[in-house]
Amino acid sequence: MRAAAFQFAVLLLKCVADDGDELQMMQRSQHVIDIQSADSEASSGPFWKWWGADETVRSPEELNSDIELLKSAVLAAQRPVDRKLAELSSLEEMSSQISEEKAVLEGEIKQMTLLESSKEAELETLKHTFEAEQATKQKIADQKIGQQSSRADKLQSVKSVSSEIQDFDRQRADLEPSLAKSEEQFNLANASEAELKSQIDKDAGYNSQVSKISDEMVHLLKGATDHQASLASQLKKSEEVVAQLKKDITLKEKLMQGKQEELTTMSKSIQEMNMTILKMKDARDRKDVEVKEKGQEKKVVEQEIDGLAGSERGSRKRDTLEKQLEQLDSDIDMMVMDGVMKTKLVKTKSVEMSAVEQNVRDVKSERALLKHEMVDLEQKIKHEKMIAANLTEEMRSVDEDIAKVETQKTKTDSHSGGQVAKMKELKNNLRHATERKENLRRSVDDMKRQLRDISDHKAALQAKVATLQKEADFFAEKEVEQSEIEEAASEKVSSASDSLEKGELDLRKIRDAISRKRLKLKVKEDEKTKLSNRIDSVRKEKDRLVGVKMEKQASLDRTVSKRISITKPESKNQIMELNSADKVVYDDDEESAPLESSLAD
Repeated sequence: MRAAAFQFAVLLLKCVADDGDELQMMQRSQHVIDIQSADSEASSGPFWKWWGADETVRSPEELNSDIELLKSAVLAAQRPVDRKLAELSSLEEMSSQISEEKAVLEGEIKQMTLLESSKEAELETLKHTFEAEQATKQKIADQKIGQQSSRADKLQSVKSVSSEIQDFDRQRADLEPSLAKSEEQFNLANASEAELKSQIDKDAGYNSQVSKISDEMVHLLKGATDHQASLASQLKKSEEVVAQLKKDITLKEKLMQGKQEELTTMSKSIQEMNMTILKMKDARDRKDVEVKEKGQEKKVVEQEIDGLAGSERGSRKRDTLEKQLEQLDSDIDMMVMDGVMKTKLVKTKSVEMSAVEQNVRDVKSERALLKHEMVDLEQKIKHEKMIAANLTEEMRSVDEDIAKVETQKTKTDSHSGGQVAKMKELKNNLRHATERKENLRRSVDDMKRQLRDISDHKAALQAKVATLQKEADFFAEKEVEQSEIEEAASEKVSSASDSLEKGELDLRKIRDAISRKRLKLKVKEDEKTKLSNRIDSVRKEKDRLVGVKMEKQASLDRTVSKRISITKPESKNQIMELNSADKVVYDDDEESAPLESSLAD
């Protein structure tokens, strides 16, 4: 009885699958799973309860039919999940776009707010300017009296400073004879010092020649030793370069092999990308057809609304049609956005394929370059071996030169010892002469400094007199300018009043613009909230559909396990063939792994 019911369900599900109704297929497959669950519960009790209850044993062919049916149910459950994922991606893109528009509005509001603050500060500044100009007019009369008093004080100061300048002239006349006598004594001491320096220079010239010869020998000896070490280092580096070049040749060979494998892999990738682009273009064309159909439906609804425009009795129907029109607009926008997204995906894939083709050309060019580099490396190895032979010969010549220089240096050092005592005595005499000259120099510098100070003070006082006279003249000119300043202040007060009125008008315009921007921002926030609720709803529906698909997959795994448990050893090859066929069906489904592992066992 149960077997007959099961066969009937299988035939019914196949008919529904041929018609393409995915919802009915899922319902029929659930009915089959319920029948199998009842069988499993009946057989799971003690054997005396079900022994003989149903003498009909399920054949392997029937179980194979069950497996095919359940596989179709799993695939049917996966398709709604894919649609929900596509819808969720589209909604998230719309949410991102609204967030960007909201950020733009917030930035504009922030700029307008800053402009409002700037304008308020400008108005406050204009108010202060207006008050300051009025205060300036009041102070002009008081400034005239103060300038007259200041001019009298400056003229009195000019007389006092002129008396101080005459005192400095008398002090300078007293210092000049003493300075002339001290300069004469300094010149005599300087001549004595020059004579001693000349004698020291003669002896130092001979000693410097001897020392120079000794230093040159030390330099030659050091240079030869350094050159010897450099040759040894170069020889070692040459040997290391030869070893490294051999390693590079081996590495280049491996790189050429890797480039060939990379060429093969990229050729396969290009073929796969071509197939993907074709599929994406087909999906985009189908979406364009759906948009056109929705547009036709929208035109029909608009015509019906226009027909009910002047009728009071048709107001309820008109409201319904307007809601339907809004829904059609929303559907068309969603479809257009989906089409744009698919077009972007096609362009992205095309760019990726162009990049891969460019990589193929680059890899071929790199492979040819590697061949050329291997030939260059072999030539470098030959060149480095010739360099090593030349370095060995040069090291033998340097050893002979070092021995000759060491012998000559020993003779020169013994000759330079006799000049040290004589040079020491001359330097002691020169030190005493230099000390006497420096004492006289300090005395002369002291007197010159005093004369400079007198001249500087006199010049400063003369400059002060000129400054005081200019300031007195300046105050006289200021008295004439006060009337002009008063007229200019009146004009500034009038100008500040006009600017204040214009600034208040600009501030009102800015505040009106800020109010309009904030209203637009409120609309965008409402749209973002509605879209977030829709995204949450779609995610919950997607999770529910994933759970349904997992239940179908679990039922399929149990049926396969049951099929394997009743299979005879000689029929296991047939099950492995069934497993191979199943792999083709579940190749794109990650959750088909339990079925494949069960069949392999």
